[in-house]
Amino acid sequence: MKQASRFSICLCFLLYAHLALAVDEIEVVTLNQYLGADLAPVLAAEPEAFNDALVGVLQKVSASDFKARVLEQARMIAKRSPEIIGLQEVWNLTCIDLDPRPELGCDDPSIANAFDDHLALTLAALNNTPEALRKKGINYEVAATVKNLDVVIPFNINGKDVYLVAVDRDVILARLDVQVAKVDWSAYQSFGLCTKPSVDGCNYQVVASVESLGIAIERGFVAVDATIGNKVYRIVNTHFEVKGEDVGMPEFTFYQAAQADELLQTLDMTTSTDYLMVLGDMNSSPEQMDIPGVFPPLFVTGITTPYHQFVDSGYHDVWELRPGKVLGYTCCQNEDLDSKKSLLTERIDMIFTREMPKKVKQARVLGDKVSTKTNPPGLGLWPTDHGGIAAKIQF
Repeated sequence: MKQASRFSICLCFLLYAHLALAVDEIEVVTLNQYLGADLAPVLAAEPEAFNDALVGVLQKVSASDFKARVLEQARMIAKRSPEIIGLQEVWNLTCIDLDPRPELGCDDPSIANAFDDHLALTLAALNNTPEALRKKGINYEVAATVKNLDVVIPFNINGKDVYLVAVDRDVILARLDVQVAKVDWSAYQSFGLCTKPSVDGCNYQVVASVESLGIAIERGFVAVDATIGNKVYRIVNTHFEVKGEDVGMPEFTFYQAAQADELLQTLDMTTSTDYLMVLGDMNSSPEQMDIPGVFPPLFVTGITTPYHQFVDSGYHDVWELRPGKVLGYTCCQNEDLDSKKSLLTERIDMIFTREMPKKVKQARVLGDKVSTKTNPPGLGLWPTDHGGIAAKIQF
């Protein structure tokens, strides 16, 4: 009896120790894929200069060679094989030529390479990397999408009238072995939340606009609930507006701060899962300064920038929890992506968690090494103008 009792006590102790050591763990990646050109010349162009500005942007997008860049993006992500990937600036560009005559229009060599569905190319690249072909279970599928900008713009090239159809999306990809469900926001609309539904997500209520084009620069957020083990993780993906100082328009800081405020209020009122994580291009760094003053109706005591809003709301910046003091810069390479050395000097791409992680492992910037550039080795293009962030997070 005594030996049996000792055995039972020992077994219980081992079982307790095992449970005490058990952790909930998830690996995520966030990455801005980058269109391939700065849109500022188009947005700021006077009517008489608009056509040339648009053609110039399309020429830069074409030269940025997304087909080659996405292969490098896929390789650097597949090496980590995260459960969840949050992508921003997932563009679909189409050129429509209604004139059957053979003169160059959409097929002009200087712009022809601009027109692709970046999401389709991304999935094809991810699911055909050496890692994906070597191991089963790390293939990816689209888990949820929010559509942001969606415009049709006429332009002229070589004297021929054609149409650009441009769609910007933020997308969550999930590994095929992960059980995911899209978050249904429709039930919250009666509470004033997600008043602008878009595909699986929501567009923000406060957005910038381009009066000359009569379009709103939509931004949005999208989320999934991912079940890993016996825990449910709500993963949110977003892309806030750019900082005012980046475009010489102070009001843009108001737009991005309003978007952060809306997202935080929405998550506070709707999230009851075990863990909550927010991924994305926040366009806001820890160094971005709050702005004093009165900015009704949202900020009557000054503008608190997005990064500081999240931290002030109790969210944890995962990068700050990694061992060591690596700077973790993620922005930005030059517009043409052709610099010899990385030019990243600012940290604006984030992973935030509501719950304090027990440990953050293998947190890395992706795409900041010359080895990730397109061919020829060391002389090609950076995979995107941002660095991605990957992290394995234990709770």
